[in-house]
Amino acid sequence: MTRRPTTRPRAGRSVAVLLAALLPLLVALVAAPSASAADATPQPVPSGQPAALTFGIRPSGETGDPRSAFRFRLEPGAEVTDAVSVFNYSTSPLTLKLYVADAVTNDSGDVSLLPRATASDLASWIAFAGPSKSAMIVPARTRVDVPFTLAVPAKATPGDHIGGVAVVMPAKTVDAQGNAVAVDSVVGVPLSIRVGGEAVARVEVQQLAARYDGAWQPWRSGSITATYRLVNSGNVAQTVEQSLALAGIVGGSRVIDGDRVEALLPGDAIDVEVVVPDVWPLVRYDVTARAVPMAAPGDPLADIGTATVAVWAVPWPQLAVLLLLGALAVIAWLLRARGRGAGPTAPSTPLSELVESA
Repeated sequence: MTRRPTTRPRAGRSVAVLLAALLPLLVALVAAPSASAADATPQPVPSGQPAALTFGIRPSGETGDPRSAFRFRLEPGAEVTDAVSVFNYSTSPLTLKLYVADAVTNDSGDVSLLPRATASDLASWIAFAGPSKSAMIVPARTRVDVPFTLAVPAKATPGDHIGGVAVVMPAKTVDAQGNAVAVDSVVGVPLSIRVGGEAVARVEVQQLAARYDGAWQPWRSGSITATYRLVNSGNVAQTVEQSLALAGIVGGSRVIDGDRVEALLPGDAIDVEVVVPDVWPLVRYDVTARAVPMAAPGDPLADIGTATVAVWAVPWPQLAVLLLLGALAVIAWLLRARGRGAGPTAPSTPLSELVESA
């Protein structure tokens, strides 16, 4: 099952699937407010880090803090303070930028961060302590804890709001044409907020269409291509199992398991294309797309989303062969019938005999 997603910039996500989906925040972002190293006291970084790792980020806490993501359950209008730790594992000072961005289901059906310029959800709810600056200098082999305040708007919609706190090390290189190219290294930590209120879990299959593509050779099978839009129309992020079923009126039924969508965020949609090979033209098939949501503990369970459409698979090449064979059979029968209808030919009388008898 091949996915060709489209998305809408609205963030949301349940805690159960957040870590697997958001940990690799390797995206390019634009500048956001940050704090300088002077806003906090640098501390030695933990030992034993990989040699290739030069900087990192995680929720602040003492050594051994189990948090790998920021997770909050808050009511509209609530406010909470926390801090993020930025690490410099290298032996030289690093100039780093700190960002907050909303998350969205991307073109691969996974979760990534939107650019800061498009922030319209929780990315606009966070303010870092200290003066706003474009960069922070982190001394060698130190950790800097940067406090922030998270203020949920009084009119925030209930459900999941997802984003991430990321740190980037800007760099430049030169391409083959001699042009300066920005190459930024980014790492991040997921940030999820469940805003109080009614949690609505709903996944829909929309715009289902299917077509049959047959082969001109009568001894070869064809394929069915189905397209549909998988939509999270609720306010709780969903993990979704997909499948496509073919039901032929004279046989050829089967079920094809699709790709698992780990994180379909509220308001987001994924355009899915499924190509089913080795389908014989058995007149007509009913094609059913099925989306099975998987609820996280404590979340409501969404109904299974389904949609069905009929597709005609007329066996034109096979019918053409049958017509040709039928035509040949009729021609052969007519030739044999003509031969039987002529009967035996009477012997002819020589002209000399006719003259003598006269």
